[in-house]
Amino acid sequence: MLLSISGCKKTTEPICAGYAFYIPNSFNPNGDGLNDTFGPKGTGIGNFEMWMFDNNGSLIYHTTDINSQWDGIVQGGSGTICPQGNYLYKMTTTDECGNNHTYEGSVSLLK
Repeated sequence: MLLSISGCKKTTEPICAGYAFYIPNSFNPNGDGLNDTFGPKGTGIGNFEMWMFDNNGSLIYHTTDINSQWDGIVQGGSGTICPQGNYLYKMTTTDECGNNHTYEGSVSLLK
């Protein structure tokens, strides 16, 4: 780390200008081909991991593949789409420069 003349800290870490990450706030798994799954979109993403939880905090879905999005069904469950409501997520990514990013929030499953 370097100090400038004004005493402000300067960093020599590279800026990952190609990193972008978008998380939708709702989806509707009704089979019409529009917004049927939930998951992020982005560019410049290295490692990725996503956990989905119900309102009781129980893990209902997990993936390390950004292209494998949640379809509203409990992983390993009965195959029935979860009830309408809000579900919690946690996502971690690493950008191409090696910087770690964590995202936590909720998504609305609409029917």
